[in-house]
Formats: sequence, structure tokens, C-alpha cells
Amino acid sequence: MKKYIYLAVLTVLLNSCLSIASFDDFPRDSDKIDFKKYSKEFEEKSEPFWTTSTSNEYYFEIDLELDDQKLELLIKQVMRNDGYRIKISDLQKKFIIGKRGMRMNEWNSIIGVYYHQKENVPGKKMSNSSMIKKRKIQIYVRCEITQDITGGWSENRAKDLALDLKEVMENI
Repeated sequence: MKKYIYLAVLTVLLNSCLSIASFDDFPRDSDKIDFKKYSKEFEEKSEPFWTTSTSNEYYFEIDLELDDQKLELLIKQVMRNDGYRIKISDLQKKFIIGKRGMRMNEWNSIIGVYYHQKENVPGKKMSNSSMIKKRKIQIYVRCEITQDITGGWSENRAKDLALDLKEVMENI
């Protein structure tokens, strides 16, 4: 009988120490992301919190002419290249959620990429004093992992994917 009680207590303790990623942890609409807040931090701080290795999110902005459909395809391709399978995406609500299986430091991870496009961002000044209008793309990435009690090294998986995406976008 003592064995069963010990086993039950041990099971409860182990389960309570797990970090479990769930699709329910991710919003299903980019409107739920405060892009203004992240944009302000991006412009004002030299190293915002979400750039650290202990964070699970990352944000960046890039000036690029790309429609939503092409942007979504590009994001999906980068996610697949980083080992994620696309599980949920919505072109109208501008988000993509993917899942990746077991790696050395995690049982699995779920990543959400949210995007927003600001129209009519002032661009370079032309010689005739008119401005070229560009489109600013804002990207927010968040990652949650399922991890056991052994822990592991700190790694910002959202930053890894975001930097891969940014590099691809800069080379378009």
C-alpha cells in the first residue's frame, strides 16, 4: 500500500514540475498582439527584454513590399525549414501556429507567428522632394515548450525562428 501512495505522490510531483505547451496558450488573431507596445520598445530600447535568451518571444520590423498571401507562404516556409509542422493558420487573422517534436532540450515546442502590416510608412526622399511610401511589416513570434523537470539550457526559440525569417526577408 505504501508503494502505491509513494508512486501517486511522485507522479503528482513530476507532473506539476512539467512545463506543458498547449495550442490554447496562443491567441487566434494578430489583433490580440499589442504591436504598438512592441514597436515602441523596439524603437526606444537598445536591448528589449524579448531579445534575451531567457525570453520566449521576439519582435522585429522590416520595410518590405509583400502582400499578406506571399508573407504567409514565406513564414510557413521558414517555419518548416526550422522543423515546425504548420498546425493552424489564418490569412484573415494573420497568424500561423506550428509544432515541432522532440529535441535535445524539449519534448516538443509550439510556436506562433503573428504579423501586421502598416501602410504608408514614409520611405526615402526622392530628388523631386516627394516621398516613396513603403509598407512596414511587424512580426511577433512566441514559443512555448514542453519540458521535464531536468530543465536545460536557456534558449530563445522564438528569436531563432524570427532571425531566420528576418534574414530571408532582408534578402528578397
